[in-house]
Order: sequence, then C-alpha cells, then structure tokens
Amino acid sequence: MEATRNGHIGVIGTRGTIRSGAYERAIHTLAPSLHVTSQACPMLVPAIEEGWLEDPLTEAIITRYLGELLESGIDTLVLGCTHYPLLKPLLARYLGKAIELVDSAHNCALAVKQLLVEHCIAAPEEQFGKFEVALTDASDGFLPVAEKALGLELGQVRIVGLPGK
Repeated sequence: MEATRNGHIGVIGTRGTIRSGAYERAIHTLAPSLHVTSQACPMLVPAIEEGWLEDPLTEAIITRYLGELLESGIDTLVLGCTHYPLLKPLLARYLGKAIELVDSAHNCALAVKQLLVEHCIAAPEEQFGKFEVALTDASDGFLPVAEKALGLELGQVRIVGLPGK
C-alpha cells in the first residue's frame, strides 16, 4: 500500500486468482480507501512457461492486457502470479517509470519469514529447508524455465485450487 501515490492499484493474475478476489480483499482490508482495478492475464503464464521472457509475442500480450489498466490511471501494479516476476524487465519497459511494480511473491515470502521469526519457529539461517512448488494450473514446461531462473532443482510440482473458485 505504501507503493501507491494516487491510491489506484492494478492487479494482474491468472483467471483463477483474479476471479477469487483475494488481492482486492487483502488490499481493502489494509486500506479500504484504495481503488483496485484487476485484470486476468491468462496468456502470460504459457508465454513464460515457453521461455518467451523477451519475445515480441509476449510484448504484444502485455500490451493487450495492460493497455486498459494504464488508461484507468493506476500508479502501482501488483504481480499477482508467481510466474510474473520473470517478466519484470519486459513489464518495466512497457509500463515506464511512473508505474511501481510490486512483486507479491517476494512480499509474501518476507511476510512468512516475519511470522516465523515472531512466533519463534524460524529455522536457523544455516539450516536449509525443504522446497515445494505448487501451481494453480498444470504446466509441464514451467520446470525448466523456473529452474533456470531460480538456479534450483524444483522436483515435483503440486497443483492446488484457490478459494472462491
């Protein structure tokens, strides 16, 4: 909420995420006066999973989906899908410097870490945890792209549904 200057936040995500209304509810719980405009961007995930992170087709998809959001006057864009941070460079070029990008996955990880520390259940820094991947849509092609982007071996992927679907 600190990122917005004009009180108008855009949210992009998969159809399931946008349909769930989870981001709007969370934002309005923290700051009821903020205006939220959401846009489902279902074609971005397949483009990312194909590895088309700097592809003209992906640029065209971004232009198609985000045009109305820009026209609506947002000054902040929440990336409401764990895939979307892989497009940050492309999104930043399209949106320009006037739009602040918010990586919800990064912020979620920081919030989880804070909760673990506050409840004294965080593992010691030198102890490695177990890494699990959960997606809202099935995707065979995502693993190689994610492993390359994260520099990790991801292993098994679990498919999960979202509340409100």
